Amino acid sequence: MKPFEPKAERYLTFGWGIALVALCAYALRKIGGFDLTITLDSGQVIPNAYATVDHPFHAARAAAVLDALKHGELVRWMGSHQGGYPVEFYPLGVAWLDVGVWSLLFGQFSILAVHKLVVGLIFVLPALAYWLLVRGDRIHPSAAFLATSIHIAIPGYWLSGGYEELVGWGLVTNVTGATFGVLATVLLGRYVLYRYHWSGVGAVIAIACATVSNPRSLFGIVIATIAIGVWYLLVETETPLRVRLRDAAVSIGVVGGLAFLIAAPVVTSLMRYSDQYFFLHYQFYEPLETYWDALVLALTERVLLIAIGSGLALLLLFRGRRLRISQATALTVGIYTLFTMWVATTSNPPPLVEQLEAPRLMPFQRQLMIVLVAIGVVYVVQQLTQRLPYVWRELIIAALVLTVSIGGIRTAISLDREIPANEIAMYEVETVGDQRFADLEDAVRAANDARPDGSTVFIIGNQQTWWHEQLWAPGIEYGTYQYDDWMWYWHGDQTGPYDPTDGYFIPNPSDAFTTEYFHRHGIGVVMVSDMWVPSGTPPRQAAAESDLLRYVGSFGSWDVYAVIDPGYVVSRGDTAPASVSVTNQDIQATWDEGSGDIVIRQNWFPRWQAEVNGERLPIERTEDGYMRIPVPDGTVSLSLTYAVTGLDWTSRAASVAGLTGTLVFAFAGRRIRPTSNEESPGATIPVR
Repeated sequence: MKPFEPKAERYLTFGWGIALVALCAYALRKIGGFDLTITLDSGQVIPNAYATVDHPFHAARAAAVLDALKHGELVRWMGSHQGGYPVEFYPLGVAWLDVGVWSLLFGQFSILAVHKLVVGLIFVLPALAYWLLVRGDRIHPSAAFLATSIHIAIPGYWLSGGYEELVGWGLVTNVTGATFGVLATVLLGRYVLYRYHWSGVGAVIAIACATVSNPRSLFGIVIATIAIGVWYLLVETETPLRVRLRDAAVSIGVVGGLAFLIAAPVVTSLMRYSDQYFFLHYQFYEPLETYWDALVLALTERVLLIAIGSGLALLLLFRGRRLRISQATALTVGIYTLFTMWVATTSNPPPLVEQLEAPRLMPFQRQLMIVLVAIGVVYVVQQLTQRLPYVWRELIIAALVLTVSIGGIRTAISLDREIPANEIAMYEVETVGDQRFADLEDAVRAANDARPDGSTVFIIGNQQTWWHEQLWAPGIEYGTYQYDDWMWYWHGDQTGPYDPTDGYFIPNPSDAFTTEYFHRHGIGVVMVSDMWVPSGTPPRQAAAESDLLRYVGSFGSWDVYAVIDPGYVVSRGDTAPASVSVTNQDIQATWDEGSGDIVIRQNWFPRWQAEVNGERLPIERTEDGYMRIPVPDGTVSLSLTYAVTGLDWTSRAASVAGLTGTLVFAFAGRRIRPTSNEESPGATIPVR
């Protein structure tokens, strides 16, 4: 029997690996990840992308990145969104993933549709982390299958990191950063605790991806790094402490240093310009007891209690070397919980923590706690069956795990239960795959056709169940856009009939139908749909009745109007330019005559540089966040450029150095930290 078991275990591992891939494929199919386009009755093919909440914003950003690449540029300033913002403030990691997948599909699908597939891939990505963890610790591979099943079956809350947050609400960057953070935790654990060299390389990439997707993920990664380093010092008792300290410092330093270099263009800019960013807190754990409620919503009470018990058991009851990554994970969860509680209660947060909402930390914790549950359950099943013959033991484990997993998923997706739709696993999320999106496309194109050169389009309203439908516009046709609801912002000075402390939306956009507002924001076209307002005339009706607007046409639920006395993105006094060109990072304009300051209705930022008639001139920040340039009377030629600063060039050089160093580390890095002489790290005391 002895010679049979190693070979049998290889088959067993392969079988569970195939089962895990099949489970992920099922989940992708269930959530419509492969249904990327739809053909309307008219024969028009449109994206079948997710329509809800934040999805339009993220998909349109991917379209902007792709469009810039096609023109040989990199997007550094997103000029299409409410006066523009520097991309480092809302990094483009997910957009780059979209472009990467679009390239792998040879551009056969719209980038807006590809974003839907990327969201699905992010949803199942924890399966990879779970597999690498249980294989690193030589835990029974069924634990990865069980963990993934739990992740799929519990939709969570809209700030929990599960299906509800990622797919239902489209909070893609938060979940993506956390998911790469979990993957980085596992890979770093495999490298530091077991000397898996290629896991160290993977950890570099995962940390960099987490950072450029959502820099707040670094909080979890730093905590995990501390936990892994501490656990290494505790378990590697056969080596002198001085050697352990040096080994841990070198291994963690190499991985962290390379990852920091790769992500330098994002990290250094955030550090350099952090004083420019105004952060509006929306979510809190107040009182702190709501943190427990949030954990229950994220995991269910039963799963949460099992996770706590499993984590405590890993830390307190087990000795030896067999569960190092799992134990470091449990320690990470403990420290991370304390950190979250501190963030939620501190009255004097340091600068980095100040721009952090405690509920945004939940996705990282949720994914780690789920794998602790699976490890604990599988271990208990193994202990109960350990006296049985090998074949019977494996059959019973497989039967129990598959029954619990598949039965749990079937129950979780059942429509027969009397619970809200968003508490059903992988519930159907509305998509844009119908005539309404085709109408939106037609309206956006008509609005841009009617827009005077150098002006912007003001888009108002959305389908009630879609949310933020306005934000699809840049993904449909490049242009500059203003919105009645722009979700978030980075400064609170933009003038309009709204209160930035309550959120970035105009309660009744018809209040903005004034010549002063149109001129102040450079608006030349209004595009309006039906929407509920708390008081006053609904905007669609107000637009139809306004003497300031000229009707252009209707496209489904959208009406398009030209502003009779339009505003312009660039003006000199009350004079529009004789010629004008406005792109993301470059604005050109000329005036044959006139006087007065030039006002540019793109948001001021330190990188903007202005030349007037070939001479560099200073740029002033206006009270509403835009730019003003004092110029002499007469003929004027303006060139406004979003410049690459010395810090930017240094950051780019650091990123290239980091990528080069990672290649060197991959193929020559074993000299830094030789692989263990053991037959396979962690296999000396198998869990089985």
